[in-house]
Amino acid sequence: MTNRIEFGLLGPLVVRREGTLIPVARGRQSALLAALLLDAGRLVTVGQLTEVLWGDGAPASARAALHNQVRRLRDGLGTAGRDRIRTGPGGYLIRVEPDELDVTRMQLLLASARAAAGGGAWEHACVMAADAVLLWRGQPLADVDSDVLARRIPDLTETYRQAAEMRLEAQLNLGHHAETVSELRRFTADQPFREHPYALLMTALYRCGRQGEAIAVYQQARRLLIDELGCEPGPELRRVHQQILNNDPALAAPQPTTAAAGQSSPVPVAPRELPAAIWHFTGRARELRALTKMLDRMGDPVMGAVVTCAVGGTAGVGKTALALHFAHRVAHRFTDGQLYVNLRGFAPSGVPVTPPEAVRGFLDALGVPPERIPARWEAQAGLYRSLLADRKMLIVLDNARDEQQVRPLLPASPASLVIVTSRNQLAGLAAADGARLLSLEVLPHSEAVQLLTARIGASRAAAEPEAAVEMAALCACLPLALAVAAARAAARPRLRLTELAAELRGAAERLDALDAGDPAVSVRAVFSCSYRQLSPAAARMFRLLGLHPGPDISVPAAASLAAVDEPEARRLLSELARDHLVTEHGPGRYAFHDLLRVYAASKARDCDSQPDRDAAIGRVLDHYLHTAARAAFLVQPGEQLALAAPRPGAAPWQPGDRQQALAWFVAEHQVLLAAVALAAETGTHSHAWQLPWAMTAYLNRRGYLQERVTVMGTALAAATRLDDPLGQAMSMRGLGSACTETGDHDQSRAHLEHCLPLYRRLGDRHGEAWAQYNLSVLAGVQGRYADALGHSEQALRLFRAIGDEAGQALLLNGAAMCHILLGDYQQARAFCEQSLALIGKLDDCHLEYYVRDTLGYTELHIGDVARAAEHFELALVLCRDSGDRYTEAEILSHLGDARHAAGEVPAARQAWQQALAVYDDFHHPDADKIRAKLASTEG
Repeated sequence: MTNRIEFGLLGPLVVRREGTLIPVARGRQSALLAALLLDAGRLVTVGQLTEVLWGDGAPASARAALHNQVRRLRDGLGTAGRDRIRTGPGGYLIRVEPDELDVTRMQLLLASARAAAGGGAWEHACVMAADAVLLWRGQPLADVDSDVLARRIPDLTETYRQAAEMRLEAQLNLGHHAETVSELRRFTADQPFREHPYALLMTALYRCGRQGEAIAVYQQARRLLIDELGCEPGPELRRVHQQILNNDPALAAPQPTTAAAGQSSPVPVAPRELPAAIWHFTGRARELRALTKMLDRMGDPVMGAVVTCAVGGTAGVGKTALALHFAHRVAHRFTDGQLYVNLRGFAPSGVPVTPPEAVRGFLDALGVPPERIPARWEAQAGLYRSLLADRKMLIVLDNARDEQQVRPLLPASPASLVIVTSRNQLAGLAAADGARLLSLEVLPHSEAVQLLTARIGASRAAAEPEAAVEMAALCACLPLALAVAAARAAARPRLRLTELAAELRGAAERLDALDAGDPAVSVRAVFSCSYRQLSPAAARMFRLLGLHPGPDISVPAAASLAAVDEPEARRLLSELARDHLVTEHGPGRYAFHDLLRVYAASKARDCDSQPDRDAAIGRVLDHYLHTAARAAFLVQPGEQLALAAPRPGAAPWQPGDRQQALAWFVAEHQVLLAAVALAAETGTHSHAWQLPWAMTAYLNRRGYLQERVTVMGTALAAATRLDDPLGQAMSMRGLGSACTETGDHDQSRAHLEHCLPLYRRLGDRHGEAWAQYNLSVLAGVQGRYADALGHSEQALRLFRAIGDEAGQALLLNGAAMCHILLGDYQQARAFCEQSLALIGKLDDCHLEYYVRDTLGYTELHIGDVARAAEHFELALVLCRDSGDRYTEAEILSHLGDARHAAGEVPAARQAWQQALAVYDDFHHPDADKIRAKLASTEG
């Protein structure tokens, strides 16, 4: 058959001719093609197709309508379509070669794998089964809306599961039992009533020397089958169980072959997230030996699980220093990378890092593009565990609050090492998860003197050995206190150690260690001595930093906090850094230990009035709100908030362009989340709903969907407490839009529909129009294209009524997309042209390149490839001017399609190669599609 076309049903419906995607309109067109393909080569009757397309609501003219749908489908497939889709007696059929349809290919590959396995050719079986599994792209017929066709999905899914089982069985018979354990565990968890995978898992565990675990798997499966199905395990499970009990030689592992056939894994990202190790690390020889001994046992099959060490001890005792020092010593043994997160379990702000936030950060570090990260937290956690399965990773979870914060972050791979630090003992982690506990006490006195000597210099300590010994004792041998005292000594090189010791000895105040209960273990004297040496302005800055929510602060934010200009703020922060009261952990960004934050906050309460403290918090919140509002407009021009003027002394930063705005959001991400919580906690309710609104564009572009839901929930609560109808309406709309993105469509619709009457009572037709637009997006996501068009039309009428031409342009483009989804390309073209006419009056290039791309896509569907290419070329110029690289790649891909359709293969390849370069920068999944197009046009 000439004009080869590839058809895909094992996922969203896909049609490609020579590597080029052939668009098929969603709705009846895609359902018709899917119905024909599922019975490829066989006649599908008019009655069957009518039921697929219309269900019980078929019109009287269904036969004529079906004929029109078939004609459109033939035209959409081109010349080959007219040859392939045949009219037969009472129906239609489609002719497809076996290698052109993924469903048929999977069935044939599975049959070949079974035949090879039956003959003992396990390598060939593995190759065939692996190739079959690779054809699976997700939920079959994912974008085909037909209840009738949905009945075919279980059969397709069953074929995939059988192929996956065959691949695992082949790997097991090739001697790769250790590599299959994690995957088999996931398989049995997903399909708990399939007995064959349990038998494979038991065999794999037995061959790994984990006989007890293998028997436990049988007992678990047996209980499940009896409790849920009322039956005993089948013959295969009982046989494998008995073989394990008898140590049957038949279960012995074959000799491993070379890498399992058919296994082509992409090179994973190997993150290197460990912060710098402590330069003057001293002592802890016993603890380092214990850690090394534990690490050396990782190859012991008796352990059989991820190795976790929980380092506990009082605040400031050096848990993090030990963890990082050891981690850097052994990092070379973990070739797949190192992950690190400060969980802020005891942050004074009371806002520790949640497991979803930590997992999302790890997914970013592992190179997962935002668009590949699932919306639901449980799915994100599953993806994290899958990425770490069987990888050699070193993971440091610093400053954990409790077991519940740590447990979701533990991988399942026995090749990984996890080091947890916490002020709590985490005994539950030891009892339930097998963690090894390592408790840190204060340093032995001799090691404390060594640490102090290393920091202040050997010659200086040797000149006054008694003073050095006394300073170590006055610091209670607490590493944090020793570090601060040494920093003070280094900053005052002409001062004798005897005088420094006298200052410590005479300090009246004490900051007791939080959980030791021993008054000798205190750092307040050290902090107080350092604080008293500060200039008045630096002391005030230090106190006010204790009010900031953290986890760190920039120079501009510190300037607003203290109501000083930036040069003065930088000078004061530098003074604090010299005395080791803050750390510049990144260029222009400062943080301090949480004990220092507690001390600073207590000094603020002692020295600054409540109105002064409230004013400082208000200034820094103004800084974040007004900077975020400006940055949001640069990232995505659109609806703006009417904000009150900043307080006197607040100096919001003004990013100059979109790139600066995005960089600011990235740097301040965690701070902004903490600022929202601070605003809600301190009763600054206007900031608590306006700041989340200003963060929306950034959170969307980066894929932080769950965080957007969280902050918009805070926003709605704050606006409600404030009894601000506009704030409630905007927060409801923002929360509804966020729920659309996360897939919580019921909540989305409820919030969006509730905000409409609020806007109407306020007479805010602009807000009402945006709410209608959001409802249109929701309907489109749900596949309710007619409803989506209806909401777009209502929003468009409202924008026209208030004279908002930018809104009209946006909604005209939105309506065009709705018409494309409905298959009405002529109407889509008309709406695009109207949108462009308005944009021309507004000179809004930000919207124009989107509309040009939409119009080009429309023309490509219609068949006017020359006009399509013109629109794509212009869209590309405008997009590059805006710096929107992601959309640039999409336009380049479309431009390549247009060039290819026109027969201009070299120009098409050039456009695709440029698109591929951008997609590779983003680690975007569409890169594979571009590679396929390029491969199909080679030579």
